[in-house]
Amino acid sequence: MCFLLQIVMIHKEKVARREIGELTTNKATTRLPGVKHPGIIFPEKPELQVKYVRKPIDYTVLDGIGHGVKARTDYSSRCIKILATLICTT
Repeated sequence: MCFLLQIVMIHKEKVARREIGELTTNKATTRLPGVKHPGIIFPEKPELQVKYVRKPIDYTVLDGIGHGVKARTDYSSRCIKILATLICTT
């Protein structure tokens, strides 16, 4: 009985897939003779391409940026005071 039920389910799935396949076929489009790509308008005369020129990268522009982490001024001033006292005491 289970085998017969499986055969019926497989048949139903095949029929459903066949119906889906019929819905996914390409629709017929009418094209004018001589038109290869309808909807694409090509320019009258093509633009001239600019030749690529390799420019060297100037890394000096990045010198003022730093590493991106801002130093806390209160922490650095404390470190300077501690270091000054250590140096003076030795």
